[in-house]
Amino acid sequence: VIVLTPPEGALINWSPNTEADLAGYRVYSAPGPNQPFTRLAEQERESFKDPKYQPGVVYAVTAIDKSGNESEQSIPPFAP
Repeated sequence: VIVLTPPEGALINWSPNTEADLAGYRVYSAPGPNQPFTRLAEQERESFKDPKYQPGVVYAVTAIDKSGNESEQSIPPFAP
């Protein structure tokens, strides 16, 4: 879920991963659909505030386990 908070940006929230070995999440953004993603953050909480949000941006989240393995990106990506 994305909540737009103009002019402060966008707040992205997602459901927690329930894996026992969860270490955290990576948040990615792309300038639009079918564009390459860039990592914005690696963190432990289930929300991220993007103060640089621009219309058209899409977001994706992955889960990271304690061994450093990364899940597939959220499908579909988050889009406002």
